[in-house]
Amino acid sequence: MDTGRLVVDAPPDPPTPAPVNPLARLMPVAMLAAMGGMTAMYLTSTDSPRNPMFLFFPAMMLVSSIGTLAYGAGGPGRTAELNDQRAAYLRYLDTLDEVLAAAAEEQIRVLHHDHPEPAALWTLAGGERMWERADDHPDFCVVRIGVGEQPAATTVVAPELGADDEADPVTAGALRRLVRHRSVVAGVPVGVPLRSTAVVTVSGDPEAVRSAVRALVCQLAVLHDPRQVTVGVASPATHWDWLKWLPHRCDTPSARHHVVVVDGARPPEPAEDVTCIVLQPDDRTEVTVHLDGQVKAVSCDQLSPADAVACARRLARYRPGAGARRPGGPDWLSLMGIDDPEQIDVGMRWLRRSAPDLLRVPIGVAPDGAVVELDIKESAAAGLGPHGLCVGATGSGKSEFLRTLVLGMITAHPPELLNLVLVDFKGGATFLGKKSQYQRLYFFCARRHLHPYLGRPGRERSGRRPTTRGLPGPCRQTGVAGRQSL
Repeated sequence: MDTGRLVVDAPPDPPTPAPVNPLARLMPVAMLAAMGGMTAMYLTSTDSPRNPMFLFFPAMMLVSSIGTLAYGAGGPGRTAELNDQRAAYLRYLDTLDEVLAAAAEEQIRVLHHDHPEPAALWTLAGGERMWERADDHPDFCVVRIGVGEQPAATTVVAPELGADDEADPVTAGALRRLVRHRSVVAGVPVGVPLRSTAVVTVSGDPEAVRSAVRALVCQLAVLHDPRQVTVGVASPATHWDWLKWLPHRCDTPSARHHVVVVDGARPPEPAEDVTCIVLQPDDRTEVTVHLDGQVKAVSCDQLSPADAVACARRLARYRPGAGARRPGGPDWLSLMGIDDPEQIDVGMRWLRRSAPDLLRVPIGVAPDGAVVELDIKESAAAGLGPHGLCVGATGSGKSEFLRTLVLGMITAHPPELLNLVLVDFKGGATFLGKKSQYQRLYFFCARRHLHPYLGRPGRERSGRRPTTRGLPGPCRQTGVAGRQSL
């Protein structure tokens, strides 16, 4: 998120009226005198019949006098020049407003990424963002409490305006509205700096207050390492039993900061590096947040007990330094030693395979950073054996593991040594899209049209072996190639 200052140019001064010749000011007076004389002469003349058309001359002189006075008071061309100045400056402000609007949208996107919605916190457990805020992180112990207005990342620096009677009201008013509207960004996460706050008081409806504190605690637990931030509770009620699942409940004296939730109990004595979150239920429906006695304008987040339990239990399996994926870890390309996937020389990669490397591919990294390899050669060939079992609940990563294994095998072995038969009894989504122009991939599942020569999986369960017609030659042959077909 880019931050900076945007200096706005001052609006142009209104054009100064041009000095008027005194004789020009006397001209309307002379015309009015002449008009009066002609009117009197017309009314007092008796020598000839009166023609009403002669009255047009005094009327025309009156209109001409009024126009002369109006034009002389405004100055020649002053109105047109003022309108041009206004149009140019308003177009300039519109351009600045577009720039500031784009900066505000970027600020909203970045803040919502850095401080995610409470209901989405459980999705970060086990990912790269879990416990990402170390003590050197700029948002260490800054926890989202809700949404509201925040100062704009791009500061608008307004020029000094003169007195109201000297400035153009149109351009000056447009400038003031721009500065007022773009100085803040609405609808963005509002964070609480726990490191500099001793007491956070949340008051209002009891259920709404507990829901807001649940969201705050889950934000803290998902984004901060238990070795650096701990969470405690002082409450006789059972509303906070779910905190037992958090790794942050462990007593870590070396932690950089400690947070204590106080609900219906006496707060502990103030101490350094300790923040007390005190719940004060009352009859008000609106939730109010005080930071060391100062009101924080915010619309508090809400998190249900079920969502809080789900988030805490997702974190329960992880411990610092074991099981958590850290940012910057190796991906599949680096494990396989591939710099550019568009420039893979498969011929050279296949020629480099020695006997110990056959049917051996990396599948991940250990907690200490060591590469973990799977070798499915026979145990007599110093392998782990060709048979294995992968067990896990739905969403635990079984399909991702199988994709990693298959992709590594077809990348590291030529088709003369390796063919794959992929069997999926759950609809075929695991290996969807896994096609190779080199290897022969034979795929069938129980819910779709099967290869006519492979038969159905029911035959395997009943003890009947499908015919080998239609399988690639190496699968039917004896020797190394046949044994290495999967």
